[in-house]
Amino acid sequence: MEKIYVDYDDILCETARSLVNIANDQFGISIRYEALTAFDPVAILKITQAEADHLIALAHQPEHLKAYQPTHNATMALAQLHRRGYQIHIVTGRPPHTRRGSEKWLIRHQIPFHEIHFVNKYARKTEDYNSPKVITLQQIARENYAFAVEDSAEMARYIAQQVNIPVFLMDRPWNRSMVSIQMIHRCFGWLDMLHKIDAYHRSIHPLPIGYLKGQDPMDPLHDSAFAAGRSV
Repeated sequence: MEKIYVDYDDILCETARSLVNIANDQFGISIRYEALTAFDPVAILKITQAEADHLIALAHQPEHLKAYQPTHNATMALAQLHRRGYQIHIVTGRPPHTRRGSEKWLIRHQIPFHEIHFVNKYARKTEDYNSPKVITLQQIARENYAFAVEDSAEMARYIAQQVNIPVFLMDRPWNRSMVSIQMIHRCFGWLDMLHKIDAYHRSIHPLPIGYLKGQDPMDPLHDSAFAAGRSV
């Protein structure tokens, strides 16, 4: 069974949209989601570092974690990948104290997963990330994932260039300025991502001669749940 790397925030749930709402309420500002052209609260929201730290701490509180809305079609897509035999590893940059709330959210929204890993993706220096429960990027690189799903341009670049596996990059305002890199596939939503994952799978596992469309278990039309989802 092949393992796959799936990021959490802004892949499975709409964290940044919620963060904008929290920031607008907290600081009396009016920032739109599309203005998040870089994931840098200090620069984009024009707040201090202390205010940014407070904002991130608020976003990781249980009452906010449980309120995040699923990304459109995420539940269906992860169920589809699970049915296809992939072992789903959620790889998140959240601090490890959010484990319980993060797992409860996944269960509540019926998102299948094998493990959840807390990783210091961005070399953060806070006490949370010094925990033995947090693993390193080097450890992630040794996990032998088949491919990764990310929204961070920085992480996508690292995975493609250092881990040498394909990355399916969910299109978000903060990654649109990223220069195209081999092995990184930009995706416009989960349905588009599933089609691109199918194309990648076929490129490394060609169909036997004589297969007709719809007979391949990896064909989207083969799966009734995905076929129904195509019209969403």
